[in-house]
Amino acid sequence: MVRMSRNAALDTVRARHTISVAEIFGTNVTTGGEDAPERARSLHAAFATLPEDQRQVVVLRHVLGLSPVEIAEQLGRTSSSV
Repeated sequence: MVRMSRNAALDTVRARHTISVAEIFGTNVTTGGEDAPERARSLHAAFATLPEDQRQVVVLRHVLGLSPVEIAEQLGRTSSSV
């Protein structure tokens, strides 16, 4: 269920059409779980270890949903380097 929700959210971002979190998860569903703060800290720590150029690629790819070709164009690189 969580993976389906994540994929639905990514599809929405890719289409540049936003929908509310309540629409994706419903109003009575919690999304974090008890270990959410620890997972967030771990993710933040791992993200901080990446060099700046790699952080940019991760954000462009996994947060904004850009394709490797689009990222390469934006960063002035080849798609294979992305």
